[in-house]
Amino acid sequence: HFVHCRSVLIAGGLTGLGFETVKFIAANGGGCIAILSRKIPSKEKQEEMKDLQLKYEGSKIVSVQCDITLTSDVEEAFQIIVKLFEGCPIKGVFQSAVVLHDGRLEVLKFADFQRVLSPKVAGTLNLHRATRGQQLDYFVCYSSVTSFLG
Repeated sequence: HFVHCRSVLIAGGLTGLGFETVKFIAANGGGCIAILSRKIPSKEKQEEMKDLQLKYEGSKIVSVQCDITLTSDVEEAFQIIVKLFEGCPIKGVFQSAVVLHDGRLEVLKFADFQRVLSPKVAGTLNLHRATRGQQLDYFVCYSSVTSFLG
């Protein structure tokens, strides 16, 4: 088991800024890192995750398939993470989940806004509710208008 370990959750951590965060956390002694993603990591991404664990001793990186907009998915993912990282409390959350749908503002429909905002708003609320009993050191939400406007 890990001594003085902590867990960090990164929603949307398989791509872009999310995976850069995974690398940063691992490089800085992050301990147990749980990536929440709607997708299963590709073989290449699994290799990258394994390489990070080898490069940064003490890092344990897992990916849990989870749609953070669904409360039941988040609850189930947290149960899995608690078992995987037993004795390592969740100390931080990075919310980088995104649905990209860019286009010119004047042609975007309300449904487009909903599809893009849902992972940010509902996802963030679900992550907040799931971590309410934890003593978090941080809860970071990444945001970008480029998810709308490209």
